[in-house]
Amino acid sequence: MPATLNYVSTASVTVGNVAPVATSATLVGNYNTNSEIVLTEGTTTPIAVTGTITDANGCVDLNHVTVAVYRNGTTCTSAGNADNTNCYFETISHATIIADSANCSGGTDTTYTLSGGNPTVSTFNLQYYAIPGSTSTAWKVTITPYDGSGGGDVGTANSSSGIALDSTTALEVTSSITYGSVANGANSTGDHKATVTNTGNIAIDYNLSGADLTCTILGSIPKGDEQYATSSFSYGDGTALSGTPTLVAANIAAQTTGTPVTADSYWQTTVPNGVNGTCSGDVTFAAVAH
Repeated sequence: MPATLNYVSTASVTVGNVAPVATSATLVGNYNTNSEIVLTEGTTTPIAVTGTITDANGCVDLNHVTVAVYRNGTTCTSAGNADNTNCYFETISHATIIADSANCSGGTDTTYTLSGGNPTVSTFNLQYYAIPGSTSTAWKVTITPYDGSGGGDVGTANSSSGIALDSTTALEVTSSITYGSVANGANSTGDHKATVTNTGNIAIDYNLSGADLTCTILGSIPKGDEQYATSSFSYGDGTALSGTPTLVAANIAAQTTGTPVTADSYWQTTVPNGVNGTCSGDVTFAAVAH
């Protein structure tokens, strides 16, 4: 019987690179079934991003991913554009992606998921002074993948539809109004200030109203005996405090940097005869849109 000869031939193929594609991107609001973003006055509000990126060469082949949350019509393409008012920008590194085994498990996994529940990759803390917008100026997210095998070349980005970021009209008053010691039948002197801080994201005026100042020993000071103005004045030249909200056209701008925007209100009072003790009463400052 003739011998059987076996020949082994080696087959090989070089796998071509396929650029990654962001197949979905969603900006998740925090109000009304996620269709709006409502900020919290004076602090940050967490906003989630969800999305998926597909890389046929494996999710571990991603070089990095950028996530831009921005007001439509503004430039938000790099960390240099980030300003807390119109643009928030984050780069998710290769090391972060491969360490995130819940969303990129390695092996044959070709999809990297931004789940909205991982604060290291998919949550942005929007400042209270982020600029409001809707329709053509609504807020969006753009997710852009960059290829590992392609030497960091950009893949196909995906942008979400826009959602409204609502206006927030708010203020804080950081100082009490202290007139000091004033004799019966006399007027206060000097500057007595209450500082108003805009803690919303649009310019504001405010309404003022108040109550009588009740004294601890005898009587009370009528609220109308308190006067106010937006600059230094002497008693008799200000506006009398009323129990009915009265507009003060302060036009306090919204913050755009790390420095709060404030405006001082100035106060004077007169003390009638027939009162004694320490007299106190509420003054209400209520923010209104300018």
